[in-house]
Amino acid sequence: MPKCSAPTEATGLENLPTNFREKVAERRPLKIVAIGSSSTFGTGASSPDKSYPRQLEAELKARLPGVPVTVLNKGIGGEEAPQMIARFDADVFEEAPDLVLWQVGSNSVAAQSSDAGRGDPRGVESLKASGTE
Repeated sequence: MPKCSAPTEATGLENLPTNFREKVAERRPLKIVAIGSSSTFGTGASSPDKSYPRQLEAELKARLPGVPVTVLNKGIGGEEAPQMIARFDADVFEEAPDLVLWQVGSNSVAAQSSDAGRGDPRGVESLKASGTE
């Protein structure tokens, strides 16, 4: 099965956020929380191991031997930004991740919501305030 191709600059580890990059250099454990809707959860994937958070974890473990890597999948199908933000305390902040990947907006676009494309700045603000990258 062919792999997805991506620009070389998007596949390297040199553009990691600062604190994350430092942890990699020091070989300290890394925790990533992937929060989002169905595409994060893995709806449509051939198996749970084919969801993007699981694929990311496997790829990082292969590229960072000796670095303990955990990617937590906090995807719930059908959610929009306000519902995800309401889960931040339990599903993101309590996990104390080094990095958060937030997939948001696709359900608003699919539903042709008036909020589509505008996002919800409260989510980004609370992530920044938490100190996570």
